[in-house]
Amino acid sequence: EDIFIGDDNINWFIGHGGGDTYHGHGGYDQVEYYGPDAYRSNFIFSKNLDGSVTVASPYGKEIYTDIQGVWFGTEQAWYSVEALTFI
Repeated sequence: EDIFIGDDNINWFIGHGGGDTYHGHGGYDQVEYYGPDAYRSNFIFSKNLDGSVTVASPYGKEIYTDIQGVWFGTEQAWYSVEALTFI
């Protein structure tokens, strides 16, 4: 389990599983996944009451706070976190 904290600039975090937590903390922030399981269909996004997002995937369960985008490298596709929590 790791905690990644961004700043007021543009931040790209590489998701590598294990129950990580990502805090964007201002600016534009994106989590990117690569590898054979990095497809949108392998991920479930749920918005929590506190505004954070829980992500369940083959990489483990992760938490996003103030993350705006997700890049799935295997399928070369970008999604906004807001759109993913309403799918």
